[in-house]
Amino acid sequence: MMPIPNRLERWSLACIILALCVQLLAGCAALPVASPTPTPEIPAPSIAGVTLWGAAPVAGARVDLRVPGWRTDPDATTNTLATTTTGTDGRFVFEDAPAGDWTLVAIWPDGEKSAGTTPPANTDSGEPVDTVIRMERRLALEEPAGATIGPTPMLRWSSLPEAAGYRVWTIDAGTTDLV
Repeated sequence: MMPIPNRLERWSLACIILALCVQLLAGCAALPVASPTPTPEIPAPSIAGVTLWGAAPVAGARVDLRVPGWRTDPDATTNTLATTTTGTDGRFVFEDAPAGDWTLVAIWPDGEKSAGTTPPANTDSGEPVDTVIRMERRLALEEPAGATIGPTPMLRWSSLPEAAGYRVWTIDAGTTDLV
């Protein structure tokens, strides 16, 4: 039968085992430690598109990325998140657009705001947004010249030589209804 070691013997035995482990480890090459896999950085979505006048691209147009409801106070500086200018091909891009609902507003190179549509851009999905902004010019009305208009007025305006067509809306000034 083997005698039970006392405390001092157990302590000495533990120190000897520890010293042997240290010596063994000192002679070993360092083992590679697996580094944590970096999580891929998900880029913020971009909003890109083209500005068109008919079928022709509009070079040098300004495009604003605005908050929804910007029309209630169109001059407020807090309405515009970012601004860019179209290239010679009419294309524009907003990189790293934050998530949310946005409105795209185009301004002609001469500073006139386009009378065309202001398309929405939703970036909540994280997917890139690609859109077309159809730019329009306001017409300079030449006739009728007075405030009182008969039931069948003749409309005449200054033509735009590069225009492919015209869209005329008649709105009742009293009710703002589309006539």
